[in-house]
Amino acid sequence: MVIWALCKNGTAQSPNVWGTMTIRGWVGVVCLAASTAACDKLASALQGAKAPVPESAKEAPIPQATTKPDVQTQLADLRLQIFELQRRVSDLENGAAMVSSEEPGYGTARTQFGPFTVQIASVTPYLDGYRVKLTNGNLTSATFKGAKLKVSWGPIDMKDEVDARNFHDKEIGVTDTFLAGTLTPLNVVLTPARPKDIKAIMVEIHLNQMSLRVKR
Repeated sequence: MVIWALCKNGTAQSPNVWGTMTIRGWVGVVCLAASTAACDKLASALQGAKAPVPESAKEAPIPQATTKPDVQTQLADLRLQIFELQRRVSDLENGAAMVSSEEPGYGTARTQFGPFTVQIASVTPYLDGYRVKLTNGNLTSATFKGAKLKVSWGPIDMKDEVDARNFHDKEIGVTDTFLAGTLTPLNVVLTPARPKDIKAIMVEIHLNQMSLRVKR
């Protein structure tokens, strides 16, 4: 049996060879001098050979799935958005007065009947929070009997902005009379509260009954 090796150009040359056949990039040599069994064995070997896989055809790595945000983080973001929406609605309807336990001065709460001033008179520890004495000034010419206060309190972040994520709020009903052009003291208890939690206090005033003097 005479079988020639492949030439440099991929084609076998021999006087005993009457033809060539290319299979998967290889050249199969058909030899007249070889036995039928040997040729079949050679053809099977050549057909089973695999061509190298190009780099471009290799499977690209599957990118890792992005990590879903933490549920607690999503809830905190939703609470912040709700707080901001409530604050904007409050500004349009009944604007809250914002005061601080660290800075003197007063804020102005807008009601449906007119403005009220709010000022912190004193702060004393009470249970797990603080008792805060507020002074409310009725800037209108009407007298009001009773009111509902919505008080919010919380810390201020490093940028001197309200940290809405850690804010608390409560509603307080009072039966005091707010005379026209008069300051009225009110006591509110803020619990739980730490010293840094009362750096920002927001007060909304919702009035109940209004009365005016009748000219005779």
